[in-house]
Parts: sequence; structure tokens; C-alpha cells
Amino acid sequence: MSGVLSYPPKDVSERLKSGVLRVAVVGYSGSPAPLAYAYGRIGARVSVVDMDVCSAESFVKMVIGSRYSSAISRLLRSGMICVASDRIEAISESDIIDIFVPIRFSEVGRPDYSILYKLSEEVGRGLSEGKLIISSTITPPGMTEDVIVDLLERFSGLKAGDSFGLAYTPYEPLQMEGSDSTVKILAAVDKRSLDIAEAIVSTVYGCKIFKIDSIRCAEAIKLFDSVSKYILHAFTYELIEICGRLGLDNRSLNYSIEALYSSSYQTPPNWAYLSENAKLLLDLCEAYKLKPKLLDAALRVGESISRIHLSMIREAAKQIGKPLRRCSVALIGQPDRTFISGGTIGSPTIDLALRLRKMKVYVKVFDPYALEEPGKAGFKVSRRIEECLEGADIIVILPESRYMKNIIIRKLGVAKALAKNNPVIVDLAGIIDRVEVSRLGFVYLGLDGVSLAR
Repeated sequence: MSGVLSYPPKDVSERLKSGVLRVAVVGYSGSPAPLAYAYGRIGARVSVVDMDVCSAESFVKMVIGSRYSSAISRLLRSGMICVASDRIEAISESDIIDIFVPIRFSEVGRPDYSILYKLSEEVGRGLSEGKLIISSTITPPGMTEDVIVDLLERFSGLKAGDSFGLAYTPYEPLQMEGSDSTVKILAAVDKRSLDIAEAIVSTVYGCKIFKIDSIRCAEAIKLFDSVSKYILHAFTYELIEICGRLGLDNRSLNYSIEALYSSSYQTPPNWAYLSENAKLLLDLCEAYKLKPKLLDAALRVGESISRIHLSMIREAAKQIGKPLRRCSVALIGQPDRTFISGGTIGSPTIDLALRLRKMKVYVKVFDPYALEEPGKAGFKVSRRIEECLEGADIIVILPESRYMKNIIIRKLGVAKALAKNNPVIVDLAGIIDRVEVSRLGFVYLGLDGVSLAR
């Protein structure tokens, strides 16, 4: 056996970091960006194989506004990352091919696997002996072994586990700085693929690895884990609303949830990311004529959250006696985006910004990773939180901003000094002390009610 599969696993890490082993990250509409960043930050040589772009300039424009944009531009300039003009050639020249194809959904909510199939065929055409394929796409149980492997073998004429290796390790949102605290699930078609993939994943992500004997089981575990988190967050949101109706302080609930389920809060909850996986499981259940009542209820709760957030922002405008369309709204969250077919998915922050812009509201979004403003979106992007908070009538602190708790609290005094009147803080993350900010002169609006400035 030649290629990366011929190396002892202990030698793979150094060869990867030194650029001896070449990596192709495969996807569409900007989806390879997080994987390109993950490999590029350790020194690996990376080819971006994106079915929608074939130049560095086009790829940079596509990922503007994502939290990877600055890092990707820097890695492109350094030559650590290149964007393939010929997809098949880039795949054939790579030792490791990592596929990340977020599943799209139809207007009626059905998953569309067509792009995953197409890119699997292209990888098959560029495949040769000794290479390792890594599937980073979250898929329902059986998709990798029954469909993706079949496509790879059919278009390459090779056999998985014999002529080439294949591993499954689903994508997790990355920490931009420091080590990754997540646990990566890993499975493979054979032991050799598993050992080499383990060396790669350990080197790239620096995280704990949970090895599973079966790819089919690994797919199920990842999907069940993601959906469990979605149901937990949906239920937590309902409990917070109940606290409001009962006159209870929701901060005690937030503290309890963090203490009991701390592993679920290692990274900020991303509703769109979790809900897409919940829809995958629901579709699978329906194919087997199963009716999971709890999952169905959680999805209905999730669909109502954005409407509740908008109603709270409208209430904030009433508190300061201004029409909402005349207010300046600052959104503080985690504006990570995945670019799919000319649109954006995966970011509650961006979704809320676009909804407000349709209502003719002036919106600013705090994004420390943005290169420039997304021209067609119609809202202002600020890389400095002070700039985003300046002159804001309404400051919306979204749930995915929990990891920025300390910096937000430190900057509230600055925000008040830069404000003309008493601004409203809409705290959707449960991280602000209502008494303290009321003393500073803010109007506080949380899921458990309103506190007026003193």
C-alpha cells in the first residue's frame, strides 16, 4: 500500500504539519472554509475544492462576514491555502480528502443530498490508491457506507478499506483561538483508516476523540447528540418563559442549566445548526413511519423563537418611545455563517439582522472576524464592539454571545457614555445583571420582564 495509508500513524502528525501530506477540503458555496482554517492553522498544505468557485478572490468574497474570513485571507496570502481551479486535479494530487457538504433542505423541509452525491462522484474520479477520505458531513445512519462509499468505489474502480481508506468524523464548530474543547466522534471502514484518521484528527483539532466501531453507529450517535442538545435548548427556552410568567429571576435557571449540562454549553448554541440536524432525524423517522412527539414539539418551539425575539425588540422600542424603524439596533452574538447557494444559513444573528432590515430598521452587527461589510445585506458590520454599541438605542444580546460575557459587561459603561438617551438592553442570553445595568441608566428587558433605569 502506498500513500498516506502506508505511513506509521506516529509519523502522520509531523508530515501533516510540515506540509509533506497535501489536503483537499471539498464542499460548496464556502462550506470548506472552517476545514481549510483547521488544517491551515497547523501548517498543512490545503487545496480548497469548492464547486461554486475556482479562484482565491471569489472564495474570499464568498466567506466575507464569516468568522473565518480574516484567517482564510491570511492563509491564502501565505500560500498555505490555495483554491483549486481544477477540482479533479486537486483531488488527485492530495493525500487526504476531507468532505464537508452541509445538507440543504427543500421548501417543504425535506433534505436534499444531491450536492453530496455529486461531490462524492468527483472525489471518486480523482481517487487513487493509498489516499484517505474523511467524511465530515453529518448524515443519517447508513448514508456514508451505503451511498457515499458506493459512489466512491463506482467512480474510482477501487475498494474502500483495500485500495483507499475512509473515515467518518462529523464537523463541529471550531474555537477560533486556543485549543478545541469539543469531543470528536471517529469511525472508519477498517483499523488502518481508523489509526491514520485518529492521528490526523488529533493533530488538527487537539481534542478528545471518541472512537466508534461502526460508521453507521457513529452517524447515529452524532445525530442523536445534536438533536438532544436541540431539545434541551428548546425546553430551557420554555422554562425561561415560565419563569417570566411566575415572576421568577431567570438567572437562577440559567445557572442551574449551566451547572447540570455544562458540556452542552462548551460552545454557544446555534439554533440553525442544531435544527437542521433535528430535521434530518425527523425525516429519517418519517421514512420508517415513526412519529417522535418530543422532537416534533421541539422543532415547533424552535420555529417560534425568532418571532419572540422580534416581539421583544418591538417592546424595547416602546420602552424608549420611538418607532422601531427609527431605532438603531446593535446585535451582539456569534455571526458565524455558512454560505449556501447565495444565501446564509447557520446564524441566528444574521437571520435576525436580515429580518430587521426588511422592517427598515438600522442594524449593526458585532463581528470581530469580518473583513468588510456584506454589501447586499444592508446592515453595518463592526469589528470593534465599541463601534457597534455607539449610538445604539437597543442592544440585543443573543444567546450565542454567552462566550463573550466578560467583554460585553466591561463595555456596557462605554455604550452608555456613547448613547444619547437611555438605551434598552434586550438580554436573550441571561448574562446581564438587571440591577447593575439599571443603575448605569439602561432599560433592561429580559425574558422575565422589564427593569427601568434609575
